[in-house]
Amino acid sequence: MDTDEHAAPGGTAYWLLLVFALLVYLVAILVTFGQTYDTALDLHFAVRGFAGVLGALGILVGVARYRPRHCIPWILLAAMSALYAARPLLRFGILPYQDWLVLVIVLLQACAIVGALLAFAITRRVLANSDVWLEASVVVLAVGAFHFHVSVSPGWGHGDSTFEKAAFALVAPLGYVVQSGLLVALLYSHHFRGLAARLVFLAVGLDIVVDGVGYLAYSESNALQVAIFDVAPLVSLTWMAAALHPSMLELDGGAANRSHGWNPASGATIGIAVVLPFLGVFFTGVISLGAVVVMLTLVGGAVALLVLRIRHTMDSLAAARAHSELRACTDPLTRLLNLRGLKQAIAARPGEAFILVYLDVDQFKLLNDLNGHAFGDDLLRQVAQRLTAAASDAVAVARIGGDEYAIVLSAREQDARRVVDIQSVFSQPFVIDGVSVRASASIGLARAELSQQAWASSAESPSKVLSEVMRLADMAQYQAKHEGGDRVVVYDEALELDLKRRALILGALKGDLDEVLELHYQAIVDIATGEVVGAEALCRMQHPQLGNVSPAEFIEIAEGHGHIHALGDWVFQHAVAELITAEVLLPERFSLSINLSPRQLRSPQFINELLMWADAHKSLIDHVRLEITEAALVDSEACERIGSLRESGYRIAIDDFGSRYASLSNLHRYRVDVLKLDREFVADIANDSMCKAVIMAVVQLAKVLKVDVISEGVETRQQAGILYSLGCEFGQGYLWHYPEAGLVTHVHTATSRTQLAASSHNGEDGDQ
Repeated sequence: MDTDEHAAPGGTAYWLLLVFALLVYLVAILVTFGQTYDTALDLHFAVRGFAGVLGALGILVGVARYRPRHCIPWILLAAMSALYAARPLLRFGILPYQDWLVLVIVLLQACAIVGALLAFAITRRVLANSDVWLEASVVVLAVGAFHFHVSVSPGWGHGDSTFEKAAFALVAPLGYVVQSGLLVALLYSHHFRGLAARLVFLAVGLDIVVDGVGYLAYSESNALQVAIFDVAPLVSLTWMAAALHPSMLELDGGAANRSHGWNPASGATIGIAVVLPFLGVFFTGVISLGAVVVMLTLVGGAVALLVLRIRHTMDSLAAARAHSELRACTDPLTRLLNLRGLKQAIAARPGEAFILVYLDVDQFKLLNDLNGHAFGDDLLRQVAQRLTAAASDAVAVARIGGDEYAIVLSAREQDARRVVDIQSVFSQPFVIDGVSVRASASIGLARAELSQQAWASSAESPSKVLSEVMRLADMAQYQAKHEGGDRVVVYDEALELDLKRRALILGALKGDLDEVLELHYQAIVDIATGEVVGAEALCRMQHPQLGNVSPAEFIEIAEGHGHIHALGDWVFQHAVAELITAEVLLPERFSLSINLSPRQLRSPQFINELLMWADAHKSLIDHVRLEITEAALVDSEACERIGSLRESGYRIAIDDFGSRYASLSNLHRYRVDVLKLDREFVADIANDSMCKAVIMAVVQLAKVLKVDVISEGVETRQQAGILYSLGCEFGQGYLWHYPEAGLVTHVHTATSRTQLAASSHNGEDGDQ
């Protein structure tokens, strides 16, 4: 059920109930005007009796409607409200007026309201907090001193005082004293949420305050004063409004107690309570030695408890700050230090050289995704435990975040050897939920050496020192991961220069590729005739800061950072665009070779783009040859996609054939059009008979499979002649032309040179 007073159904009705309660209280006062004393009191008590009965019935209706689990506090409030109607019964003679009966009614009222507040405190688990007892005791002693002076002492001091009157002078004030303590306990514990709670406790506080003031200014001979200081009608109907509001259920269960500090309400209440006895003395102007002794004793006790409470609060706040600081410096998952704690550990050892070991668990994201986050968390905890054991004498061991850890070692030689122990924590498998898992780590090391003076300077604060050393160690760790992981790399300046170079290349790949990339073409020729039969599109990078960047370098970076798709797409689109432009100027049997990486073949989106292009350019599709590496033939899914590309009209070439692990079964199953011999075989062909044998075998295999063979890396006429004698018909290399920009220009230039080379090699053929 919604307990928000603003959102509760019919919220306006509850506010009307409060207005009605206030009007009844005002009516109880107004009826006394213009009347004789007895008539005024009769009318006032009639209104009081009406309000008491109505309030009791309303509270019971609220209990029946909302059915709280703990209804005893509300039943006691209803009983208290009904007892407010008992005094009118005595007034009108329905009950015989006897002093002892009045005493019984007052005693029952005190028990009812004290019982209700105590029940609220118990159900809300307020009294379990020791701080509550301190604050409540302060208020009890202070309010007790006040009432002892203004009510108990005068009531007992009258010579004509009977037992009933003396008991009355004690019971009512004692009830207010206990009520005050319980009210402060509830105030202290922040249990004033919801309209119902505020109304209940506000009514109780109003009754306590008004009766306290009444002891100072009340006169039974004045009917108006009797009506003004009798807030029973307002209290009864306010409780009724609280019971009829849905938020009454918020008082129906346990809640966590506030652990430290005061809220404004409880602080103000205690402050007023402490000065209350002195206000009583000031307003009454009556004082006696005995009253002073008792009052000062009670006030002294209250002040002592208040001092104890303040000290307890300060200790609690200090403990809370220490606990908060500990939590702020600790990783909640592994209980290691976090980055903040690591900074503090380094700051505590100013001027000391240290080694920072930066560790990252290899392939953690994959392990986490495959096995679930609970599995990953358990692995991180076990790694933390092993690191703590392996680096037991380290300056600090911390988890920086994710799967990254940092260990700070002193720069002493024996401590530096701890790196070996740190790496060894991954030598044994981790057992998680009965499953044995092996993991490794990429580790980077960096060293920090600072003098005391440098450390003390603002430019070399512990935070800046750690940030810089972490940056260096992170670069070393990145290099370790780049080299395959499961290794240790020590930072040096050459490493930083290399990483900066890689970062510049990566930045260029992320930017506008047209600004840094260019296509060059290298001719493929018929060795016998010198005719240019094709060209291979080769991507080149001209970086504005680095100059010419090797394709091997920027392609590796593109593959490692997920930019190979964008790079491959750029190459394909620009290559076929030049092919379309130069179509009528190229030889009839010309084929343009475009390289594809295995990662591109694993992309359904890229394959679909190629198929769409083939469908849209049927007249050109015979002139496009896609070059793939041998590694692609190992992947059956990639082979299926290669087959679909060939069916769409593309010619397929296996690049660097013989250098890796092409599967002959896949070569037979998924037909290709060209085998390109790796340049390693061509380079030693003149001096290595084994190379000649391999090339001859490949040529014979190609004839059986009815595919062409192209030899790469041909640089001399001798190599070309040998290849021709072994049956290889096509070649590509520096012998004929270096790669250059402009497809048409390159083909025309290459044609003239290959014709010259062909005429020369025919004369040398008989000498091979």
